[in-house]
Amino acid sequence: MNLKLKITRELRDSWQSRALAGSNDLMWRVVLSVLAFNFPDALLVLLKITYPSFAGLKRPLILGGATVARDGKVMAQVMKDGATEPEWEPIFYSQEQLGYEFRKLADRLKFDDVQRIEMISAVQAWIVADLRIDHMGRKLAS
Repeated sequence: MNLKLKITRELRDSWQSRALAGSNDLMWRVVLSVLAFNFPDALLVLLKITYPSFAGLKRPLILGGATVARDGKVMAQVMKDGATEPEWEPIFYSQEQLGYEFRKLADRLKFDDVQRIEMISAVQAWIVADLRIDHMGRKLAS
């Protein structure tokens, strides 16, 4: 087996490729955003390996990292069809819902423990701010 084929097969078997291929709709957009945030240099290769006929992304797209709002909702900037500026939108009602959806995805795709840990670590890194906590690390009253 040549090296290129071996690397392609390994990437296709990675949790990143499997999560993309195994999700749809909103969850696919969230997985894409998590991967773009954590692996920006590898995203295009990952998309081309996961989807051999990949020709580009379509809106709406979730941009950058997510923020937990003061009310607990997981928010992100979304670039919608025809828009020139992204808008902040709630993606999940809570961090618990976010975690539940990713656990459900990992269960359905039969991820092993290492894949689960890597995926959840990437999701945690994707959350760049928690507005329920002040600059000193104290929880704010909501």
